[in-house]
Amino acid sequence: MEGILDHFIKNRLKELAIENHHLDWKKTKVLANQSQIIAANNELLFLFDVSPMGSFQIDSDTEIITEDDFFTDSAPYRLFEFSGDITIKNNSAEIQSYSFFRIIPA
Repeated sequence: MEGILDHFIKNRLKELAIENHHLDWKKTKVLANQSQIIAANNELLFLFDVSPMGSFQIDSDTEIITEDDFFTDSAPYRLFEFSGDITIKNNSAEIQSYSFFRIIPA
């Protein structure tokens, strides 16, 4: 993780007063026209990639986005932060892969 992404995540952790943490990544696949729930209690997930591009919606306690939000405003302009129960709805006809930076406070 370099540059603006590193800077953004470090600043966000300072804002949340998280000094000690574990940085990992999480990748999940959602079948075509299906939904999946990810439990992210006591952790933060930052979406950085969706492949292949297609229609989707992600709902969580902190953010609700669609593919339009992600493909228009994503890194390096913005990272989307999710926590709590995260529902990913793949509205496309293909399997989609979602990649997140995962922050687990220590």
